[in-house]
Amino acid sequence: MTASPPREPSRSARGLTHQRRVALTVGATLLAAPILPTLTAAPAASETKSAGANLVVNGSFEEGTSGWRTNRNRQLLSATRPAVAGAKSARLEMTKPGRTVLRTVRPTVATADATATYTASAYVKAKKGPLNGVLRVREGQVNNKYLAQHTQGFRATSTWKKVSLTFTPETTAPLDVAVVGFNIPKGSALLVDKVTLVSNKPTPTPTPT
Repeated sequence: MTASPPREPSRSARGLTHQRRVALTVGATLLAAPILPTLTAAPAASETKSAGANLVVNGSFEEGTSGWRTNRNRQLLSATRPAVAGAKSARLEMTKPGRTVLRTVRPTVATADATATYTASAYVKAKKGPLNGVLRVREGQVNNKYLAQHTQGFRATSTWKKVSLTFTPETTAPLDVAVVGFNIPKGSALLVDKVTLVSNKPTPTPTPT
Protein backbone atom coordinates (compact mmCIF):
# COMPACT_ATOMS: atom_id res chain seq x y z
CA MET A 1 0.00 0.00 0.00
CA THR A 2 1.17 3.49 -0.79
CA ALA A 3 1.37 5.84 2.25
CA SER A 4 -1.00 8.76 2.14
CA PRO A 5 0.65 12.22 1.94
CA PRO A 6 0.52 14.28 5.18
CA ARG A 7 -2.73 16.21 5.56
CA GLU A 8 -2.40 20.01 5.38
CA PRO A 9 -3.78 21.78 8.48
CA SER A 10 -7.20 23.28 8.00
CA ARG A 11 -7.69 27.06 7.87
CA SER A 12 -9.25 27.06 11.34
CA ALA A 13 -6.26 25.21 12.78
CA ARG A 14 -3.86 27.61 11.10
CA GLY A 15 -5.85 30.56 12.55
CA LEU A 16 -5.64 29.19 16.08
CA THR A 17 -1.90 28.66 15.74
CA HIS A 18 -1.47 32.25 14.55
CA GLN A 19 -3.56 33.57 17.47
CA ARG A 20 -1.42 31.62 19.95
CA ARG A 21 1.75 33.10 18.44
CA VAL A 22 0.35 36.64 18.65
CA ALA A 23 -0.75 36.10 22.26
CA LEU A 24 2.67 34.76 23.23
CA THR A 25 4.38 37.72 21.54
CA VAL A 26 2.14 40.29 23.28
CA GLY A 27 2.58 38.57 26.65
CA ALA A 28 6.35 38.55 26.29
CA THR A 29 6.33 42.23 25.34
CA LEU A 30 4.26 43.15 28.41
CA LEU A 31 6.54 41.17 30.70
CA ALA A 32 9.59 42.87 29.25
CA ALA A 33 8.13 46.40 29.51
CA PRO A 34 9.36 48.44 32.51
CA ILE A 35 6.85 49.12 35.29
CA LEU A 36 6.41 52.88 35.65
CA PRO A 37 5.47 54.46 38.98
CA THR A 38 2.03 56.04 39.32
CA LEU A 39 2.30 59.82 39.12
CA THR A 40 0.20 61.94 41.47
CA ALA A 41 -0.37 65.63 40.77
CA ALA A 42 1.25 67.84 43.35
CA PRO A 43 -1.15 70.04 45.34
CA ALA A 44 -1.31 73.65 44.23
CA ALA A 45 0.75 75.92 46.44
CA SER A 46 -1.04 78.80 48.14
CA GLU A 47 -0.31 82.28 46.86
CA THR A 48 1.89 84.53 48.94
CA LYS A 49 1.08 88.23 48.78
CA SER A 50 3.80 90.80 49.24
CA ALA A 51 4.02 93.12 52.23
CA GLY A 52 1.51 95.96 51.89
CA ALA A 53 -0.83 94.05 49.53
CA ASN A 54 -4.53 93.95 50.36
CA LEU A 55 -5.36 90.52 51.79
CA VAL A 56 -9.15 91.02 51.61
CA VAL A 57 -10.84 89.39 48.61
CA ASN A 58 -13.38 91.63 46.83
CA GLY A 59 -12.97 94.37 49.42
CA SER A 60 -14.25 96.96 46.93
CA PHE A 61 -17.43 94.92 46.17
CA GLU A 62 -17.00 95.32 42.43
CA GLU A 63 -17.83 91.59 42.20
CA GLY A 64 -21.04 92.10 44.16
CA THR A 65 -21.25 90.45 47.56
CA SER A 66 -19.08 87.47 46.56
CA GLY A 67 -16.93 86.40 49.52
CA TRP A 68 -19.07 88.25 52.08
CA ARG A 69 -21.99 87.37 54.34
CA THR A 70 -24.07 88.54 57.29
CA ASN A 71 -24.92 86.65 60.48
CA ARG A 72 -28.73 86.51 60.26
CA ASN A 73 -31.47 86.49 57.62
CA ARG A 74 -32.87 89.79 58.90
CA GLN A 75 -29.54 91.43 58.02
CA LEU A 76 -29.89 92.27 54.32
CA LEU A 77 -26.75 92.56 52.19
CA SER A 78 -26.47 93.93 48.66
CA ALA A 79 -23.92 95.68 46.45
CA THR A 80 -24.98 99.01 44.96
CA ARG A 81 -24.12 102.67 44.44
CA PRO A 82 -22.74 104.99 45.76
CA ALA A 83 -19.10 103.97 46.14
CA VAL A 84 -15.84 105.54 47.28
CA ALA A 85 -14.15 104.21 44.15
CA GLY A 86 -15.52 102.06 41.35
CA ALA A 87 -19.21 101.39 40.91
CA LYS A 88 -20.33 99.50 44.03
CA SER A 89 -20.25 99.38 47.80
CA ALA A 90 -21.81 97.00 50.33
CA ARG A 91 -25.22 98.05 51.61
CA LEU A 92 -26.43 96.69 54.96
CA GLU A 93 -30.11 97.00 55.89
CA MET A 94 -32.38 95.45 58.51
CA THR A 95 -35.87 93.97 58.33
CA LYS A 96 -36.07 94.65 62.09
CA PRO A 97 -34.05 97.22 64.07
CA GLY A 98 -30.85 95.77 65.49
CA ARG A 99 -27.21 94.96 64.93
CA THR A 100 -25.80 94.03 61.53
CA VAL A 101 -22.49 92.31 60.76
CA LEU A 102 -20.65 92.32 57.44
CA ARG A 103 -17.94 89.66 57.47
CA THR A 104 -15.87 87.57 55.10
CA VAL A 105 -17.12 84.08 54.27
CA ARG A 106 -13.67 82.58 54.87
CA PRO A 107 -10.85 83.86 57.08
CA THR A 108 -8.92 86.64 55.37
CA VAL A 109 -5.66 85.20 56.72
CA ALA A 110 -5.45 81.44 57.34
CA THR A 111 -2.49 81.65 59.72
CA ALA A 112 -1.56 84.96 61.33
CA ASP A 113 2.05 86.00 61.85
CA ALA A 114 2.40 86.96 65.51
CA THR A 115 5.55 88.94 64.68
CA ALA A 116 3.88 91.04 61.97
CA THR A 117 1.90 94.26 62.19
CA TYR A 118 -1.49 94.34 60.47
CA THR A 119 -3.63 97.33 59.54
CA ALA A 120 -7.34 96.97 58.77
CA SER A 121 -9.41 99.76 57.24
CA ALA A 122 -12.79 100.44 55.67
CA TYR A 123 -14.89 103.37 54.47
CA VAL A 124 -18.35 103.76 56.02
CA LYS A 125 -21.35 105.95 55.28
CA ALA A 126 -24.87 106.16 56.71
CA LYS A 127 -28.20 106.53 54.96
CA LYS A 128 -30.60 108.19 57.41
CA GLY A 129 -27.92 108.32 60.09
CA PRO A 130 -25.81 108.86 61.98
CA LEU A 131 -25.03 105.20 62.73
CA ASN A 132 -22.52 103.78 65.20
CA GLY A 133 -20.41 100.67 64.73
CA VAL A 134 -16.95 99.11 64.85
CA LEU A 135 -14.34 97.80 62.48
CA ARG A 136 -13.38 94.42 63.94
CA VAL A 137 -10.69 91.76 63.47
CA ARG A 138 -11.00 88.50 65.40
CA GLU A 139 -8.40 85.78 65.91
CA GLY A 140 -9.49 82.15 65.69
CA GLN A 141 -12.17 80.44 67.72
CA VAL A 142 -12.02 77.66 70.33
CA ASN A 143 -15.13 76.32 72.09
CA ASN A 144 -17.19 79.19 70.61
CA LYS A 145 -14.81 81.76 72.10
CA TYR A 146 -12.50 83.99 70.07
CA LEU A 147 -8.85 83.96 71.12
CA ALA A 148 -8.46 87.73 70.66
CA GLN A 149 -10.34 90.69 69.22
CA HIS A 150 -9.24 94.07 67.87
CA THR A 151 -11.77 96.87 67.27
CA GLN A 152 -12.03 100.51 66.29
CA GLY A 153 -15.31 102.38 66.76
CA PHE A 154 -16.84 104.76 64.22
CA ARG A 155 -19.81 107.07 63.75
CA ALA A 156 -21.04 106.93 60.16
CA THR A 157 -22.68 110.03 58.69
CA SER A 158 -23.87 111.17 55.27
CA THR A 159 -20.29 111.46 53.96
CA TRP A 160 -17.73 108.70 53.52
CA LYS A 161 -15.42 108.26 56.50
CA LYS A 162 -12.34 106.06 56.75
CA VAL A 163 -11.89 103.96 59.88
CA SER A 164 -8.73 101.95 60.56
CA LEU A 165 -6.94 99.99 63.27
CA THR A 166 -3.41 98.62 63.61
CA PHE A 167 -2.56 95.58 65.72
CA THR A 168 -0.13 92.74 66.28
CA PRO A 169 -1.81 89.32 66.57
CA GLU A 170 -1.68 87.60 69.93
CA THR A 171 -1.82 84.16 68.29
CA THR A 172 -1.19 82.48 64.93
CA ALA A 173 -4.90 81.71 64.50
CA PRO A 174 -6.90 82.78 61.41
CA LEU A 175 -7.94 86.43 61.09
CA ASP A 176 -11.59 87.32 60.43
CA VAL A 177 -12.37 90.87 59.24
CA ALA A 178 -15.81 92.40 59.85
CA VAL A 179 -17.69 95.70 59.94
CA VAL A 180 -20.42 95.85 62.61
CA GLY A 181 -23.28 98.35 62.77
CA PHE A 182 -25.17 98.89 66.05
CA ASN A 183 -28.90 99.60 66.39
CA ILE A 184 -29.60 100.03 62.68
CA PRO A 185 -33.21 101.23 62.28
CA LYS A 186 -35.48 99.76 59.65
CA GLY A 187 -35.37 102.04 56.61
CA SER A 188 -31.79 103.09 57.29
CA ALA A 189 -28.63 101.57 55.79
CA LEU A 190 -24.92 101.28 56.53
CA LEU A 191 -22.71 101.51 53.45
CA VAL A 192 -19.23 99.95 53.47
CA ASP A 193 -16.49 100.16 50.83
CA LYS A 194 -12.76 99.57 50.28
CA VAL A 195 -12.26 97.05 53.09
CA THR A 196 -8.56 96.25 53.42
CA LEU A 197 -6.18 94.25 55.59
CA VAL A 198 -2.46 94.66 54.99
CA SER A 199 0.62 93.29 56.71
CA ASN A 200 4.17 94.60 56.92
CA LYS A 201 5.38 91.09 55.98
CA PRO A 202 4.63 88.72 53.06
CA THR A 203 1.50 86.69 53.81
CA PRO A 204 0.28 83.33 52.40
CA THR A 205 -3.37 83.55 51.38
CA PRO A 206 -5.85 80.71 52.05
CA THR A 207 -5.82 77.99 49.37
CA PRO A 208 -9.18 77.91 47.49
CA THR A 209 -11.40 74.91 48.23
